Amino acid sequence: MKLWKDSGKKRMSVMLVISAVMVMLAAGLVSDIEQEIVTAASAKAYSYESLVGPQKEVMTVAYTNTVYNVRDYDTLCRIVEAEASGEDMVGKIMVANVILNRVAHEKFPDSVYEVVYAKGQFSPVSNGRINRVTPSGETKEAVERALSGEDYSNGALYFAARSYASASNMRWFDRCLTKVADHGGHEFYTI
Repeated sequence: MKLWKDSGKKRMSVMLVISAVMVMLAAGLVSDIEQEIVTAASAKAYSYESLVGPQKEVMTVAYTNTVYNVRDYDTLCRIVEAEASGEDMVGKIMVANVILNRVAHEKFPDSVYEVVYAKGQFSPVSNGRINRVTPSGETKEAVERALSGEDYSNGALYFAARSYASASNMRWFDRCLTKVADHGGHEFYTI
């Protein structure tokens, strides 16, 4: 069941999220979620690590008023680890922010998984590194913080590590995009 988009809209309102979760509760699909998660969904993101059993199937996130599933959470942790394992906490949060910004943007696919696995977008997907990493505790914390709304990205939709990127790729970034931030080994860009 795909809950995060409906009729081409990029964001689902908090009321629709709450309604969807309440319907799932009533139908017994997610019977273990506490009522406080439903009533506070618009104000707070909940830690994935604190959820148990069927609760992990639905994570309500105030950052984009979007419901993320286990696959999206795991994909976000893996891409942040693969792209930013040597970065500090802010650098990791910024990489997560870019992925979440793309999910919320009309130009990109509708889920974390689809954004990350879109053809040619992230080198760890192309070279298979995303499947070989184990997200660290720090990476999981960075993802949690990004999902909770912590954002240093200035709306960035792209990032690149100039020291690792090809000259032709960096020419495209410099020519076609607007740089909005530098942090650690990454440069961040928007359209």
